[in-house]
Amino acid sequence: MEAYFLDVQFQEAYKRLDALCKDCYSAEQGVSEYIRQMEKTPMFSCRNIPAWEYDLRMLKHVRYIRNELAHEVDTWGTGLCTEDDLEFVTAFHQKILSGTDPLSELRKLQTQQTPRRPAANVDRNERSGFDEPYGTIMGGIDYEDADDFYGRTPREAAAPSPKSPKKLTLWQRFVRSIKKLFRR
Repeated sequence: MEAYFLDVQFQEAYKRLDALCKDCYSAEQGVSEYIRQMEKTPMFSCRNIPAWEYDLRMLKHVRYIRNELAHEVDTWGTGLCTEDDLEFVTAFHQKILSGTDPLSELRKLQTQQTPRRPAANVDRNERSGFDEPYGTIMGGIDYEDADDFYGRTPREAAAPSPKSPKKLTLWQRFVRSIKKLFRR
């Protein structure tokens, strides 16, 4: 009788988790959609999330148990579900609510801004006696013509502008630097 009661608790907890996932992802199948989202994430993206593999494996496991209980004959009360399975489902439900589940952690990592190289402060350099012999970098390219990450010269980067500058692609920056070399 105790195994039957555990199966009932597990089914209810799984239904709550599935409904939450359906709401989060606007999908027909909640937990299955969550698993699909995890599986389609490239490995290099999720390598910094420590519980990724464990949670994915356990989600597949509890989905299997739920499907067995729901679709197979004479599975209720057989001990298919364990206390650990029930604890995982309830804990994962709480993880989603608190935003500490693997996909939420992935979104947090992806939205964090990467540290950017600060723009050159032209005024400070001019005040400190920035002169011609030290005004060259990279073997002969004039400092004033050197581009920062976005293809701006130090003067452009330091100047306040009402609009944000158009970001150049890597190819555009490469072509621009080649053109500058041949203009001399």
